[in-house]
Amino acid sequence: MRKILLICVSSVLLSACLGGRSPDSKFFMLESDANIVVSDKKTSVLVEMISIPDLIYRPQIVLKDKDSAEILISEYNRWAEPLPDVIRQTLTDDLQTYLPNAFIKLAGYTTDKSKYQYILKVEVNHFIGTFNDKAVLDVWWYLKNKNGVTVVREKTRLELPLNDTYQDYVVVQSNLVSELAKQIATKIN
Repeated sequence: MRKILLICVSSVLLSACLGGRSPDSKFFMLESDANIVVSDKKTSVLVEMISIPDLIYRPQIVLKDKDSAEILISEYNRWAEPLPDVIRQTLTDDLQTYLPNAFIKLAGYTTDKSKYQYILKVEVNHFIGTFNDKAVLDVWWYLKNKNGVTVVREKTRLELPLNDTYQDYVVVQSNLVSELAKQIATKIN
């Protein structure tokens, strides 16, 4: 009996090993899409950490099913870095293009905020898409002065059509982050 059990267990383990290889994961980054100058103003902007919902705070790309309320979490299509960092870096790069004479920096733990004319805080409500429908970026954003007083507080909701690939999703979300940066740059102007 013990010999038969050993043969059965060995067969199951061997079949699991021979069952095939998982697909390779793909890793994505947003890319700066800014291509115009909004203002030549000399200013300084500190970009704080970006808050995002727990639902999308994961390495996997998260989408919504078109025909139901189901959330799709792709095991093989992932962000190359934590999503808040990906969004913040792209937003900063886009702002630097829109405001080429501005000093724009990512906030760190020891950053002296009093040295900057503006401090930018972004709270992401939605950063999601539905294949063959649309991608959505919905945020609250705040510009504060160096004393911490809010000078601009706005809610921005942006949408663009989305095809049916993860690559398209990343490109469309890059475009939405760029448009958000442009709206922020016009308020700094």
